[in-house]
Amino acid sequence: MIPYFILLIIPSLFALLNVRRMSLLLWYFTFVIYVLFIGLRYKVGPDWAQYTYIHTSLSNSDFLDMIFHAEPLSYSLFWLSETLGTHVYLSNMVAAIILMIGVLSFARRTANPWLALVAATPYFIVVVSMSGIRQSMAAGIMLFLLSRWERYSFLTRGLYILTAAMFHTSALANNILLVTKLNIAIRYKLLIGSLVLLVTFYLSSEVSLYADNVVQYRHRYLEGNYSVESIGSLYHIAMIAFPAMLGFIYKKRIMDSIYNPGLLDFGLYASLAVFMINLFSSTVASRLTIYLYFVPMIVYPALVVSTARGTKLLAMFGVIMFHFLLLGSWFMLGNVAFAYLPYQNILFND
Repeated sequence: MIPYFILLIIPSLFALLNVRRMSLLLWYFTFVIYVLFIGLRYKVGPDWAQYTYIHTSLSNSDFLDMIFHAEPLSYSLFWLSETLGTHVYLSNMVAAIILMIGVLSFARRTANPWLALVAATPYFIVVVSMSGIRQSMAAGIMLFLLSRWERYSFLTRGLYILTAAMFHTSALANNILLVTKLNIAIRYKLLIGSLVLLVTFYLSSEVSLYADNVVQYRHRYLEGNYSVESIGSLYHIAMIAFPAMLGFIYKKRIMDSIYNPGLLDFGLYASLAVFMINLFSSTVASRLTIYLYFVPMIVYPALVVSTARGTKLLAMFGVIMFHFLLLGSWFMLGNVAFAYLPYQNILFND
């Protein structure tokens, strides 16, 4: 698991050193390292065999078949990757690029970009993005949209969400964020928001031809019982729920350090809603949390920035060590952690 800790050390070190000079150069350097780490992995992640099968199954398909798929952008990419003879590798690389553009674009809008990247690395980047690549691409597009949310019109926001949904159907749930910005009565917002969720749940579970997200794959092939899935889902949701709780507690203190207070409000209440949804469907809750990883990326940097001048470095060190603990504990206790070990990369394979 050492390579994963080395990956986390990169943004941690830059955060502690308060790097400002040549920050753009270091930012591009970090982007390349993360993309190569995620995109060129070899037989890493619980989805590897399944995505290999998906790519192979598309070898005799026509491009038009991909266009009319429920998630046309994902399957067009898979078809192209297989047709070019790169199999799963081109798909993984493109997914890594999309994800990291979104992550780094959003991180740069936070109170401390390096610390935001620290917050995203242990679970969102390592565990999620190296498992369900379809949904990681959708999440990357959403993070990019959120980093520029106030600059875009209602229509442009909707087009971004639609694009994300063409990578993974679950991204349609982000239309709820659009609904909250409508200038209509709250009862109509609740009604439209509920309809959006119902449509999204139906499409995510019934229309997608390959239900290969992290939770379903783990449930069907690795864990085999609902109770274990629920525990795994709670761990996943806790990655959002804990910083959301801190956000509620210290909301007044951190608000001045947040570029889009309305987005934080939405994230905090959405995290609470997802926790309640988990009581009825852990699979749905886990899918939705993928789109809420902007919450820890906002909250942890803002908390550090809002601390007293003499304690900022100590607070930052505490947040960093907490995320190292999260990464280590997941590798020791995670039900699918074995699928990530040992880490292998095609750059270093004979």
